[in-house]
Amino acid sequence: MRVGSDAEGGVVSGEPGSQEPVDLYCMGGAQLLGYNLGTGKPVAKQPGSAFQNTLRAAEAGYVPAQAELGMMYANGKGVQQNYVEAGKWWSKAAAGGHVLAAANAARAPKVPVPGAN
Repeated sequence: MRVGSDAEGGVVSGEPGSQEPVDLYCMGGAQLLGYNLGTGKPVAKQPGSAFQNTLRAAEAGYVPAQAELGMMYANGKGVQQNYVEAGKWWSKAAAGGHVLAAANAARAPKVPVPGAN
């Protein structure tokens, strides 16, 4: 959900239900954290939905979502933990210029590690 200003100058989230990558990414973040970053209002924690929204944004090429998807795979948030898949998404984000994702990708295993996932 994009953040903007209402007529009184207050911060509001934008475009619920939007399929724009930035909105999907923000909806995923809210569902993961349990509150809307734009409004500060609580929302239901839904890790599975958070993963799906972040995945859709990442697949659309939104670099911050690609980096976050790597973290979700690495930590098993909303998806089964998978370090190799995390490394793939961090590498995509790194190719888009995400510096932290590049550092994470450099440390991620390229093949499955027995017993790690």
